[in-house]
Amino acid sequence: MCLIHKNIAFDTTELSFVDIQAQFKAQFSTLPAIKDGETVLSDSFNIADYLEAHYPESPSLFGGEKGRLMALFFHEWAASLHSDIAKIAIFDIYCKLKDRDKDYFRSSREKHFQDSLENVQSNSQELAKADLLKKMRVLESYLAKTRYLSGDAPMYSDYIVYGTLKWLLSTSNAFTGEMLTSHVLNWYDSLDRIGTGI
Repeated sequence: MCLIHKNIAFDTTELSFVDIQAQFKAQFSTLPAIKDGETVLSDSFNIADYLEAHYPESPSLFGGEKGRLMALFFHEWAASLHSDIAKIAIFDIYCKLKDRDKDYFRSSREKHFQDSLENVQSNSQELAKADLLKKMRVLESYLAKTRYLSGDAPMYSDYIVYGTLKWLLSTSNAFTGEMLTSHVLNWYDSLDRIGTGI
């Protein structure tokens, strides 16, 4: 969405988990990532920083240094949801993967959790869902006072939180959009239209 925001033309490549390191010559093992000329970058915030510096004539993702600091806060806040999301949907995610990714995903995540994916999700899902919804109260309170996290128009702060919730809603069988509170849902739907070009 950062590329859409800055009106930068781009092509996308679908990658399997097992292909990431080979594609980027083992520079990193996670997505998102971009290749711009000879520059290759991973991590959403690093990518946003790069786009701001190298495409200054395009609409800003931060709106200045204060906006960048706020964006960094929301970046970290969104990352704090990842553990809850994993516990809510880890087995659902596994079931939606391509077959060639399943062995890698299961072995790496079960090593991390020291338990089966099935057990992690079934034993932790309800508590993790409750914890995530508590954290989302902050977002609801904030969005009751402003249309977007960044103010009158969306910027990086909005995109990183939206992307995190999109990941959850796209993978979980137990967490649905109906669980989002009114202002969060309106905000999410607005960003969804931007992301899908509607």
